[in-house]
Amino acid sequence: MSPGVGSTKRGTSPPLIEDAAALTDVIVLNTSLAGHLKSEMQSVVSDVVLKAGKPILAVPQARRGIDFRGHVLIAWDGSLPAAEALRAATPLLEQAASVTIAEIGAVTGDPADEAASYLSRHGIHARVERLDELEGGVAATLLMTLEQRQPAYCVMGAYGHSRLRESLFGGITRNMLTEAPVSLFLGH
Repeated sequence: MSPGVGSTKRGTSPPLIEDAAALTDVIVLNTSLAGHLKSEMQSVVSDVVLKAGKPILAVPQARRGIDFRGHVLIAWDGSLPAAEALRAATPLLEQAASVTIAEIGAVTGDPADEAASYLSRHGIHARVERLDELEGGVAATLLMTLEQRQPAYCVMGAYGHSRLRESLFGGITRNMLTEAPVSLFLGH
């Protein structure tokens, strides 16, 4: 098999990961391997999150461990992928010391208050914050928020738009996989 979509130069392919993860709740992937396969690992993470039907915990190379009892930031835009990520993360969120739902920019579906109500039914009392979108857009605002607050991890939906559209016009998921300083819990 030649390197490209669905494979990397070292033979790790999304179908193999998906098959090996048949009885898992969450697939944990590194977003880069010591800088050598960064773009390829982002492609692998993207393919797996779209096709595996399971949430992905995308861990930046520089991170060493995750404190699931720490503070968690949820990036909320009301989309179906955001709702899926939130539902899948709920068992982990029950362990968190605190949870903040950050609503940035336009909301396409349910407002953050609805997400907070959903979590409260599971005993999770999340704080809702509406953040002003910075000049660089939602991704820049979210990255700045993650840098400032340093949550244990960030829950977000992946690829609310098609990957083709995101690759042509830029996208939040792609930017976050490239730049996020914390682990990302992604659902689609």
